[in-house]
Amino acid sequence: NNTREDFSFKFARVFDTPTTQEEIFDGIARSVVQSALDGYNATIFAYGQTGSGKTFTITGGTAAFSERGIIPRAIAMIYQELNKQTDFEWSTRVSYLQIYNEKGSDLLNRGQ
Repeated sequence: NNTREDFSFKFARVFDTPTTQEEIFDGIARSVVQSALDGYNATIFAYGQTGSGKTFTITGGTAAFSERGIIPRAIAMIYQELNKQTDFEWSTRVSYLQIYNEKGSDLLNRGQ
């Protein structure tokens, strides 16, 4: 329907350069992952100009274990919680999508 819609988004927080990956995860992602564990759909969306640190924040670095990004920390948190709850049967699904030049691609399934 070609009607114009107005979308408003709140600017919540800026992290300074010396912020650690752990602080990013605790400040942004932990509550989102917990919401997913509580049964809600959850999305973490990284947006910014080229070179602004999106990939490092999401996937992390390789120099040290402490550089793990949001994805490896989220996966660890999910499986830690699932291991605690043995009275349920769990099924997990993960998507890792990229939108680049207005084209979406699935980074876990290169054919899609």
